[in-house]
Amino acid sequence: MQSTVTPVDMAHGIRQLRELPPVHESHQRLMSVLNEDTDARELASAIETCPEIAARVVGLACSAYFAQRIPCRSVHDAIVRVLGFRLVNSLVIGIVMSGAFPSHRCPGFNSHTFWSSSVLSATVARSLARITAPHHRPDADDCFMCGLLHNIGVLVLSHLYPREMSRVFTEAAQHPECTLMETEARILQYDHTQGGATLAQRWQLPPAVYTVIARHRDADYRGEFWQSCMLVNAAAQIAAQMLTSDIEGELQFPDVTMLGIAAEDFAAVVQRTGKSLQGVLELAGMFA
Repeated sequence: MQSTVTPVDMAHGIRQLRELPPVHESHQRLMSVLNEDTDARELASAIETCPEIAARVVGLACSAYFAQRIPCRSVHDAIVRVLGFRLVNSLVIGIVMSGAFPSHRCPGFNSHTFWSSSVLSATVARSLARITAPHHRPDADDCFMCGLLHNIGVLVLSHLYPREMSRVFTEAAQHPECTLMETEARILQYDHTQGGATLAQRWQLPPAVYTVIARHRDADYRGEFWQSCMLVNAAAQIAAQMLTSDIEGELQFPDVTMLGIAAEDFAAVVQRTGKSLQGVLELAGMFA
């Protein structure tokens, strides 16, 4: 049985998300500040107008993932001493999106699994960017944001169309030989990369972000930001394996030699990430 929601309906629903929900007006202002040319003090002030986000930013800076010897005590401290301006931008966008699209009405959606995969993909993508050949190297912090949000369309569709997406998750679990996108396309005639890219453009996120969301699964894509697309795709594949396997030797490493990354260097990144996996999962829990 096909979904009663048509592809046109779904695209229209996502395009209507021009603003965050009215109950989070302060979040709208914060998102606009993220797109402005501000300094650390101005960004900290904007974050502090949203106490729940400020608390989570400080909590993230104090988490085992960042392993600081001296506790972080303020948002400004988190930006300047621990996280950095651009990483805070990524984390705030992730926090806002996790709150803007509650998916509790979609039984098949697992928030912790979703954010664990997203944070792990972001972590691996940032590390891979740092060892990419200089002439192909994208910004590492941009890759973290792209990795964190590459599957945001799954969250959005689960919020907007919980019944349809619950069926997608059920059938995807019953047919593991098919990807989630293939199952979405069969049932919905629409997939989460389309939905996520549409939302990212509507919310005026950086072009690299919506390009990666839309194109990271296309192995033949060589347009703008193709390097970030390839890195995030590779990182997402590794993240999926790391979250379902305890044996490193069983991991299948995607081929990213085109970006100047040798297999042994890729393996070293995965090994380092594996050692900090508990911290990554703790970080993911702050989004879930």
